[in-house]
Amino acid sequence: MIGHSRFPFRRETARRPEARGICRRQAVKVIDVKSVYAGTLTAVSVNRRTPAAARASAEVRALVRSGGNLVPLGTVYRGFRQFTANREIRTPADLDGIKLRLPPVPDWVAVWSALGAVPVQVPLTGIYEALRTGVAEASEGDLTQISSLRLFEVRSHLALTGHLVGFGLVAANACFLRGVPWPHKVRGAMRAATQWGSRFMADREATLLTELAAAGMAVVTPDAAAIEAAAKPAIDQLFATTWDVTTWAEILAL
Repeated sequence: MIGHSRFPFRRETARRPEARGICRRQAVKVIDVKSVYAGTLTAVSVNRRTPAAARASAEVRALVRSGGNLVPLGTVYRGFRQFTANREIRTPADLDGIKLRLPPVPDWVAVWSALGAVPVQVPLTGIYEALRTGVAEASEGDLTQISSLRLFEVRSHLALTGHLVGFGLVAANACFLRGVPWPHKVRGAMRAATQWGSRFMADREATLLTELAAAGMAVVTPDAAAIEAAAKPAIDQLFATTWDVTTWAEILAL
């Protein structure tokens, strides 16, 4: 279930804003794009240095630059998203009929629905109460979310599905960057900051997992291959209709 995209890049939207007379002066901003293709940037920044990953990274940067008048300065790894429930989640059959809290992201809803889950849209701040009262039976999120929201108090099991990698893309408005006398300092500072953040989060994940287990959660390793196979038709459909800048085979090959 790699790369459920909230804001997928599309070729037809890759138009330079300058052509439309848009050149807002804004400082550095952090964009949480959660793009299926831009997720490859995280793989490159964390632990992959293959030629294929480098090419994909360059493509994504070009899409961001041409489609949004933004200059990518780095990516921050935010951790893989996992699954919480009050029972073991090991196979696709375990997902059948479970009420799963999801954000209002159509792509995510499509894939989880195809796996048999029943999506329940609840705001982030309402996850704990939804799980406590039974409005939702399960949730998905990174370990930081699970820990900070104290979901270990209302769910007993943590399934390490690793179904989505979260990241933040740090970018500067191109007009702003051209107008400062020290663009190299901005680039250098952001590169150092994002590299530090990614290392910190990668190290933090192991600690969080230990802490959640100590808090009483039973950690389960599901059959990822079986779940991926069950989700494949829905994912193939998304690549054909929505995530059209790449293919699943290309992503898996990185």
